[in-house]
Amino acid sequence: MASLDDYKEMAKDWNRHTEMLKDQSCMDFLVYSLDTDDDTILEKTLDILKLFIENEKSHSMLKSYFSLIENIRLIEKRNNISSEIKQLAQDLHTKLYNVSNVTHNSPKKSPFSSVQNTFVFHIEGLYSQNEIDLERAVIRLRGVISIQTDVEHQRCIVRTTPSIDQYKIAQQIVDNTRMRPRLVAKNKNQQEIFIDILKPKKLDESEEESSDQDLPAYLPEEDEDDDDSSYHPKSILSFQYFRDNASTLIHSAARLINSFYC
Repeated sequence: MASLDDYKEMAKDWNRHTEMLKDQSCMDFLVYSLDTDDDTILEKTLDILKLFIENEKSHSMLKSYFSLIENIRLIEKRNNISSEIKQLAQDLHTKLYNVSNVTHNSPKKSPFSSVQNTFVFHIEGLYSQNEIDLERAVIRLRGVISIQTDVEHQRCIVRTTPSIDQYKIAQQIVDNTRMRPRLVAKNKNQQEIFIDILKPKKLDESEEESSDQDLPAYLPEEDEDDDDSSYHPKSILSFQYFRDNASTLIHSAARLINSFYC
């Protein structure tokens, strides 16, 4: 609570806004403060953000904190928050969402604003009663830009910066809810399939058999690939040699036989 009071005093000085918005620990603290159910903490946090929003020079930097915007949006969906806090959050979200991307003397646009990943999950156990639990769990991850849930089809669409992958999102859901996330993908026939990406992969026996069947029916012998140049030219007697010396060989053989029996 004391930290929020200090940040609020600092935020009253517009000249310190850039310093505060560049302070990652300060912004992380404000993001996590939005996730509380305490109305007093929420109100003080929203008051600080209101001071930032009133300063046009802070708009571009504020919009680069995607999880901050999403956390403000989710406040109005929570059941245990007073209507006054919800209305304040809704007003701030509308102002922040609709501000121009380009302002005078504003800092450069976030490098991640045009580079995003989109992951679609099938969430087993997602109902309207626990939808907010799923959204709050995912938005806590640094790098999450937005989350959209479809309770009827048990779907969850998460947009992120390149710093976060589907495994971190799935693990966050498992660790903070009782739901089971599976990544929605398409097979080679363009049919949707659900992949349990947190489950260790095991090679299916049928895949092992098919991998063996992919081998050729036989492997060629090495001798079949060798050409005639691999043999020494004198290792093969030519047909011409036999024809030229046939009569001499016959006479020599006859002489040898006669001498043997005589």
